[in-house]
Amino acid sequence: MLRLLEHEEQALLDFCKRDVFGTKIAAYFATYGTAYPFAVFYLQVSSNSVTAAICKIDDAMTLCCEQDADFEELAAFVSTIGFNTLMCTACVSDKLNLNPQKTGFIVEFQDEPNNLNFQDVPLSNSVELSDVYDVLKHAGFDGLSEKGPWLADVVSRVKNGNAKAMVVRQAKVPVACA
Repeated sequence: MLRLLEHEEQALLDFCKRDVFGTKIAAYFATYGTAYPFAVFYLQVSSNSVTAAICKIDDAMTLCCEQDADFEELAAFVSTIGFNTLMCTACVSDKLNLNPQKTGFIVEFQDEPNNLNFQDVPLSNSVELSDVYDVLKHAGFDGLSEKGPWLADVVSRVKNGNAKAMVVRQAKVPVACA
């Protein structure tokens, strides 16, 4: 059964540790909680266990779920509440009988970020977030919103410690970001 979260719930954060989509949901939840009308969160629970988590920020939806989630219920739900974009794995998209308009690779660290060696690449932790946006825009990043709303969201997540931004510069010009 799907239910709207109306207050802070540790169950959502615990469940969302499983993959990149869950991490995104958890970061939004930690930043916005249930206090804002543009950010809504749902849990699917079966036999007292969470089987899926959904986050909808404006018209962008993110879905994280177990293999034994009730996909019939999820498919009916996401089509009923609607979305402009839905981020999930290809396997989940198939189970929801949705044909993706766009697909891409999921990049995940296989090691702790502190163990990575960036000796020859000048990275900056104190990044101007507009530089990050400009790199994404120049690269044709898919689904990138307008600069103002994007900056407002990312600044909120960075200030709350729920996101980090890094940029690679060549001759002081930003050329890549994460």
